[in-house]
Amino acid sequence: MSLSNELSKLHILHKEGGLTDQEFLLAKERLIQAESPAPNRTPVRLRRRRQGAVMFGVCVGLAEATRWPAAIWRGIFMALVFAGGLGLLLYITYCFAVPLED
Repeated sequence: MSLSNELSKLHILHKEGGLTDQEFLLAKERLIQAESPAPNRTPVRLRRRRQGAVMFGVCVGLAEATRWPAAIWRGIFMALVFAGGLGLLLYITYCFAVPLED
């Protein structure tokens, strides 16, 4: 349903006494905020990081780029290592393919 339809329904409810002035203004504000576009998130460049690194900064770099904790990435790589060695291959590839931070 469009924003204008929702606002007109709110206006009708307010006119009929279903909403107080304060409730109407609050609901209207929430609707407008919900429809506003999300703030632009600048893309994070994929980099290995020295700060907080355990080995080569792979997991810290991924954590910064994805906003997931580095511990999650470490767990993913370890699980992949024990599930056939793919984690080690990916980790080494990341070390050589992704540059160290500036």
